[in-house]
Amino acid sequence: MRFQEILDQELERLGKTNAELAAASGLGKSTLSRYRRGEREPRWGSPQIWQLAKGLTALGGGGDAELEALHTALGECLSTGLRLDHATYLSRLNSLCRCLDIRSSALARALAYDPSYISRILAGTRRPGDAAGFTAQVAAYAARLSFSPDRREALAALLNCSPAALETREKVMSAVRRWLSEF
Repeated sequence: MRFQEILDQELERLGKTNAELAAASGLGKSTLSRYRRGEREPRWGSPQIWQLAKGLTALGGGGDAELEALHTALGECLSTGLRLDHATYLSRLNSLCRCLDIRSSALARALAYDPSYISRILAGTRRPGDAAGFTAQVAAYAARLSFSPDRREALAALLNCSPAALETREKVMSAVRRWLSEF
């Protein structure tokens, strides 16, 4: 479900208006209107998500469990700050891992993350908290691994570029980061 659909569904369920949610959440009416039309979303991890969850909970008279459930539902449907949808990002991340023979445990060590967290990201059951930062770290690790001509050629084929375009670590990092996060 998309962000705007959750907002619409909750306001309809509560029988409340944008103006009432604006007053309860502290967000502007025009901001809420843009959210509901799908013209805008709060950034992933932003305080506006908490404000919306708190406002909706207050309007419905719910408690802490409802607040947490609303915050989770609103946050999970947001984009990660990258230009790709999550499914495409996940597919590309897993393709990169296969191409460079990166195991989740090795990736976890290299990025200093908990192995189970990395496994959940690769399985699609979790999203990175800072997707852009995570992507940059993955790109840096891929650059360290692509020093051999064979790996560089395989990576070039995956990224649809020439091996010459990946001649330095900086170029590899930039190409991988761009490929993972853009159209």
